[in-house]
Amino acid sequence: MEMRARQRISALIAVSAVAAGVMATATVAEAAAAPRSSAACTNAAGKYHGTVVGSYALIGYDSQGRPMEEGGTLKVWHSAACGTLWARLVKRAKYTDVARQTGISIEFYNTDLQRDDYLSSDAMTQGSVETRAVPVGAHGSAQVIGEFVGDYNYTAYQTVTF
Repeated sequence: MEMRARQRISALIAVSAVAAGVMATATVAEAAAAPRSSAACTNAAGKYHGTVVGSYALIGYDSQGRPMEEGGTLKVWHSAACGTLWARLVKRAKYTDVARQTGISIEFYNTDLQRDDYLSSDAMTQGSVETRAVPVGAHGSAQVIGEFVGDYNYTAYQTVTF
């Protein structure tokens, strides 16, 4: 059952990413201007002076696709100082009793590599899941998806502008 849930989350994240067909945007000028080389950014792994740019409910859907209940929150931070973005999925207390397959993905324009990119982080955990910081520059947008399997399939799929 555990492997089946993991495959389901990974497949749902991949399908959601492909269905969107939209990647994040940033300019080459922003990529060059990102000040991520500072000691503070390096010491904080890019998570320095982050500002919450989005907080979204994880809505549980039944097998027919009907929304049933809220199961947690997907929060997204942006650090203008470091030119980075990261996300954290937090489940409601009633879903932390046992380990559940939990995942987050971010589709973004990688300002270091100057191309569209993708990051996925998932785990079988009782707690929350957080991504590493990804290089996005000072301004742009990214697709952020968070999901976990509980009584229902809880999901949040958002375009985040920063």
